[in-house]
Amino acid sequence: MPTSTASPLRSLALLEARRYARHPLFLVGLGLLLLATVASALQDPVPADLLTQPLVPAMTLGVFGLVVAARLTRSAQDSLDTLGASPVPERTRTAALLLACLVPAAVGLVWTVFTLLWYAANRPSPDAWWYDTLPARDVVGYLLAAGAVASYGGPVLGVVVARWLRWAGAPIVAAVGLIAVTIAGQGIIEPLRTVRTVMPWTHWYGGDNGAGADYYYQGDPSWWLAYTLCLCGLGALAALCHDRTARTRGLVLCAAVLAAAAVATTTLAMVAGPQETRLSPATLHPEQVG
Repeated sequence: MPTSTASPLRSLALLEARRYARHPLFLVGLGLLLLATVASALQDPVPADLLTQPLVPAMTLGVFGLVVAARLTRSAQDSLDTLGASPVPERTRTAALLLACLVPAAVGLVWTVFTLLWYAANRPSPDAWWYDTLPARDVVGYLLAAGAVASYGGPVLGVVVARWLRWAGAPIVAAVGLIAVTIAGQGIIEPLRTVRTVMPWTHWYGGDNGAGADYYYQGDPSWWLAYTLCLCGLGALAALCHDRTARTRGLVLCAAVLAAAAVATTTLAMVAGPQETRLSPATLHPEQVG
């Protein structure tokens, strides 16, 4: 019995993963990510803005992935509507799509590991800003959340949008809305800086003050990492819940626990760690050395 239950999911997940990996928009995003990463790695002097780097995979894998996953979900559903009833329940097909979203997540994780190792081996300056200003766990936590997790969360949102909204333009509107909300909630608006951790993507770095010192926003990136993982879990459950037969007591309980965990972790991301915008010691950036 366990084998017969797992086999359709495994087969569908592999099929959807291949479809995802071959999708033109994913390939375009992957190409842009590789181009930006190689250009940054070969740049001389080495760029010192490590904490702004996750914006690239978040966009090329996360936002692009929202549209990719939504289109894959919609195309599969349209095919089934044409053929008639499917022998595989919707919850299994949705689970397969959610597993296929691990394709961009894996790329985002590889990018994060490479970026951390590259900057560790090619430090921008002897006392590079983030190395001596922020704890390593904060830097790693932020890059994992803003790079790797965002590469999964965007596609998951795409599955949710395609399952619950029948309008063909919904994925594009959702992607534009996600970008707009993120811009407003990344810390550039000072009154919203404390509560920005409720955003699915935000910043911990606010640029430099023109004199070699850098701004670092308040809060705890490690707790924000936990929060973004909770959001991914809630998105997956929201997609599964579109199938009425999947709305079991266990799934509802799991959603309630994840929701409570999301509230707790985003609150901890706000109140833990420094509670003011920090300014690093003044250090000449490579670009300022002439």
